[in-house]
Amino acid sequence: MKLYPDTKVYILCPANIQTGGPELAHQFTSTLISFGVQAYICYYELSGAPLNGDDPVHDVFKKYHVPYTFSLEDSNRNILIAPETITEFLYPAKKFSV
Repeated sequence: MKLYPDTKVYILCPANIQTGGPELAHQFTSTLISFGVQAYICYYELSGAPLNGDDPVHDVFKKYHVPYTFSLEDSNRNILIAPETITEFLYPAKKFSV
């Protein structure tokens, strides 16, 4: 997998959930950004845990100051990282490096 200057890395993460997985996703995104990579948390709504108003970032993760989005730019230069429990998000992505 190659990173290009215009590569965007999207890390899927459930909104408003505080567990080890989302913590790692935020830490990883923050680390990628510190290396100069365009990285974003891409939040999705988890069944039984609706979005908290307009802010999907759990209070515990605000300290990471990572950008987030709800949509993905499907490009063969972009990378999509998904938790093993949400692989259905990978199927619509036609061009992504996954």
